[in-house]
Amino acid sequence: SNIMLSNVLTEGNNLTRTMMDALQKTFVRQFSDKACLYFNPISCDRVEFVSYSPLDTPTRCAFDPFSFLLVHKLPSIKAATELNQDIPVETCKKAIGRLTDKGDYCLENEIIVVTISSGGSILSLVDKRVSPAREIIQPGVAGNRLFLYDDVPFFWDAWDIFPYHLQRGTCINAAVSESDTQDMNPSPKKQRSDTDRSPQIHSYLSGSSSNDKITLTVELTKWGAHPMTSLQQHISLSVNSSLLEFHTTVSWHESHKLLKVEFPLAIRSHSVSYDIQSGLQERPTHQNTPYDAAKFEVCGHKFADLSEPDYGVALLNDCKYGYSCRGSTLCLSLLRAPKAPDADCDIGQHSFRYALLPHVGGGVLAGNVVQAATVFNNALLTFQCGGNNDKEGNNIVDIGMDVDSDTVSDSVNVQLSRFEGLFAVGKKHRGVLLIDAIKLAEEEIDGYNDIILRLVETAGSRGIAVLLMNQCVLTPTAVVECAMNEEILPLDLWKYFQKDVPDGMTMESCGNYTPIGFVKFEPFKIITLRLSFN
Repeated sequence: SNIMLSNVLTEGNNLTRTMMDALQKTFVRQFSDKACLYFNPISCDRVEFVSYSPLDTPTRCAFDPFSFLLVHKLPSIKAATELNQDIPVETCKKAIGRLTDKGDYCLENEIIVVTISSGGSILSLVDKRVSPAREIIQPGVAGNRLFLYDDVPFFWDAWDIFPYHLQRGTCINAAVSESDTQDMNPSPKKQRSDTDRSPQIHSYLSGSSSNDKITLTVELTKWGAHPMTSLQQHISLSVNSSLLEFHTTVSWHESHKLLKVEFPLAIRSHSVSYDIQSGLQERPTHQNTPYDAAKFEVCGHKFADLSEPDYGVALLNDCKYGYSCRGSTLCLSLLRAPKAPDADCDIGQHSFRYALLPHVGGGVLAGNVVQAATVFNNALLTFQCGGNNDKEGNNIVDIGMDVDSDTVSDSVNVQLSRFEGLFAVGKKHRGVLLIDAIKLAEEEIDGYNDIILRLVETAGSRGIAVLLMNQCVLTPTAVVECAMNEEILPLDLWKYFQKDVPDGMTMESCGNYTPIGFVKFEPFKIITLRLSFN
């Protein structure tokens, strides 16, 4: 399986490299020897930090759907003083980290304040956007608690998980500052397992030279039954963001153990929304009936969201699929250690990320959770570009930056060249109606290979969105609805696409895009369109 996975990853990387080479040749004639290309591979807007290298001061820039940004690094004696507003360059304050009088750590930006113990558990998380400021973590209990449970199912080691595992567990990252707190979580009482030991904890703060991100690193050893089991976690907070990210690396050598992370939240709700492919599913937070109790572990993809009518918290992840929620405690299963059918199953190094997202507005739609989770799971693609100093792009801007004298001797000018993506949905609906696929049609019609667009509604909403296309591309001669097998539907069966402006709807500003039609979407609907250019 490792060989097959390696082949898949190699093929995927080669396809990505081929795509980026084609984009370079299409939009930029020749590149500087000092240039870096950033590509946004999703149909959502996003704001990210970009720079030519880790030694340079990063610039916070906005990306449109499927857009890419070329960063040229040019030596300069005098920094530029004017910015072309065609490229959104966002100003931001600093992310601050400090050690408190009690020996805990405090991470703060203009949105949230987080107090974290030396073991990495969250003692307090306050959202400053609401008035009065709101505490997210339940009083007297810590968040980001890492629990190691005994996991011995009756029959199928690698498949089954039973609720009685909750009766025997140990918190491996409890610090002295939280050791005397009382567990107010309504989960079953946790007894210490027979592998209890005193973990060794080492933690320290670090930050970037531009103060755009502050990171607390926590290293835990001697917490498992095996002496080689260890964990390192980077807890990061960036400026202008409410997202608290946990980048975790585990050396896993356990047997019949289950590692979970738990967040007791100050949120009260009867149900949780879990992300699945092209939709959502809701599960209860209580166990009032045997049917409810049987749903103690839930399959989910990118996020789980626990919300009140006006406020909520989402737990995002990039590669884990087992969630649970007991009362107001939101949990994510991280690692298991089954011994059948493979005695060495999951033994070795693991790296994964999860994040806590407090959001103003109740529910997935109001909190823009889908967009945040999609961005979290799809990092910017970055490529180095070669050539000579002849460059051409659109919306070019020179930005003078002061670089730390300890890393670079002189200041530099950074030139940003932005190129919009080929397709986009109107800004109002980009967070819920996603362009899931852009591909060539499987079969040609009259010798022409059409383009297939597949759009997916992901938050359970309804509306009409404008479909946009870059002005640099020829307008399609026809846009038709088709089935998922790309078979064109008869005109009388069209339900979701129309070219004319709907009644009562006004055309929104499209910038460098041209409207090619309007898409009527429904909750969790998958819509397939075929674009012809003959």
